[in-house]
Amino acid sequence: MANSDVISKINNLLNKTVANGCSVEESATAAKLAQRLLTKHRLTMADLVTGDSDEEISNDFAPLYEGQRMSTWKNALALAVAKANGCKVFINTAIRYGKKNVSARLIGRESDVAVVRYFFAYLEREIDRLTKGALANGTLSGKGQSNSFRLGAVQAINERLSEGREDARQEARESGYTALVRVDNWDNEVERWAAENMRLGQTKAQRSRVDYGAYAKGQRAGRSVSLNKGIGSGAGRGVRGLPGR
Repeated sequence: MANSDVISKINNLLNKTVANGCSVEESATAAKLAQRLLTKHRLTMADLVTGDSDEEISNDFAPLYEGQRMSTWKNALALAVAKANGCKVFINTAIRYGKKNVSARLIGRESDVAVVRYFFAYLEREIDRLTKGALANGTLSGKGQSNSFRLGAVQAINERLSEGREDARQEARESGYTALVRVDNWDNEVERWAAENMRLGQTKAQRSRVDYGAYAKGQRAGRSVSLNKGIGSGAGRGVRGLPGR
């Protein structure tokens, strides 16, 4: 499995946004479909694997994001994308060059981590773009409203990813449990690996003071973010979690 293939595949997913002429409703539907198809292909690849997954679980990956303090909305986004795609997030705190460094890191299999990493990077950019646009047109004012807006956008995205994933899982239930059980076992193995190899507290979205008006605006904006264009074409053949050609 080549990471370049994974990136090429996902890169084709990420162009259908309101900014590119689609309605909010079209983009919302497309993003849900994107996660549904990714989950379906993850299940399809499970049908082709005999025995356990041949990919090793690891935490030896570059940070998903890092800074001098934890970002509440980025942490929530990381948890949402990781949960939808078979990975686990943990927060690492260290002192680097005399300064505190906080980083979000991933536990999982390389193909799943590649999916999470690219989706996270795209969604982070899209949420920032939407936030800057709302500040520029006067919809938002100040840091507090901006953070609430971002949290609302993450919540909307999380709901759509969860819906798409559950749709694919329901199809699997109706057609037979083999692949679904195998993927669930793979995901449970990630949790067990973390429990056996690392001393972790529970990583969860942090509480933050919320401006509910800005949060609701963020939810509406989050429904405009799409991940759909390009599914079913391009690179990524044979990569678990991504459709082949």
